[in-house]
Amino acid sequence: MCSPQFRQAMTMPQDAPSPQYPREFADGYPVETPRQAGVSEYMAKNPHVSGMAMGGGENGSRPSDPRTIVVNHNNPMMYLPENRRGLQRIEAIRHKMGETNYNPSFQITPEMQAYRAESYKPTDPYSHDDLAFKQSIVSRAMVGDLPGPLRRSVAPAANQFQQQFFPTNRLSP
Repeated sequence: MCSPQFRQAMTMPQDAPSPQYPREFADGYPVETPRQAGVSEYMAKNPHVSGMAMGGGENGSRPSDPRTIVVNHNNPMMYLPENRRGLQRIEAIRHKMGETNYNPSFQITPEMQAYRAESYKPTDPYSHDDLAFKQSIVSRAMVGDLPGPLRRSVAPAANQFQQQFFPTNRLSP
C-alpha cells in the first residue's frame, strides 16, 4: 500500500522541480559542497585542505563568479561542527578581505616566517605570497586558530578588521 504522498509524487511530471533545501550561509556568504563548486576532484586528491573561498577570482575562479565557501568533506577535521564553523568564518573573512582590498600594514616577523615554513607546503600560495599569508594569519587570529604569541602580534590588525567589517559579529572566541 502506497502513501498518499508517494502516489502524488508518482503522478508529478518528469520535469518537476527538485525539492529545495535551505541554503547554508556563513557570515553572509553561501556555503557550497565541493561538487557544487566544481572542485570535487581537487578536494578528494587533497584531503589536507579543509576548504576554500571560491568566487571573486579566488582559487582559480573567475572574478565575476559569486563568492562562496567550500568545505572539504574529505578532511576528517571537518567532521566536527566547530571545526567546520571555524573554517567557514576564516573563509568569510578572507572574502571580505578580497572585496575590500585589505592589505595588513604589519611586517612579517621571523616568528611569523617560522610559522609559515612549518604550516604551509611550498606549493601553497601562503608560502610565497606575502599578502595572502598576512591575510591568512589575521583571519586565523580572528577565530582563535593561531598560536598565542603570533595571535598577540597580529591582534591589533585583527581587532581593527573585525571592528570595521564584523562589528556585531564577534568572531574570535
